[in-house]
Amino acid sequence: MNKINIAIAGSSLFTLENIKYIFNIKIYNILFIIIKKNIHSKEINLIKNFAKKNNIFIIETKSLKNDSVYIKKNIYKFKINILISIYFGLIFPKDILDIPQYGCINVHGSLLPELRGPDPIT
Repeated sequence: MNKINIAIAGSSLFTLENIKYIFNIKIYNILFIIIKKNIHSKEINLIKNFAKKNNIFIIETKSLKNDSVYIKKNIYKFKINILISIYFGLIFPKDILDIPQYGCINVHGSLLPELRGPDPIT
């Protein structure tokens, strides 16, 4: 059985816990993680450390619009089947969302629509 190639976007401890969970499911292969550039936080450092320890490529972005070509290139290069956004805070443009074979998933850590917003679980 072929593994399902995954890219994950996110920059929080909630993201990291989900990355660890998905990483341990043997049919999934996390090939890269997109994080926000120039955010120097404990969470980002923990995600970077986990990625480095497990040979997962990191993409840092300030703007999905400005880095769209680079992100699309890597989605094609790594043959990403699913893109998962977990507490990321940036909106992916449609041209990126259209690439993964099985689509994209947005994981939200609270009940929608009641607890929507940029920081619903803190």
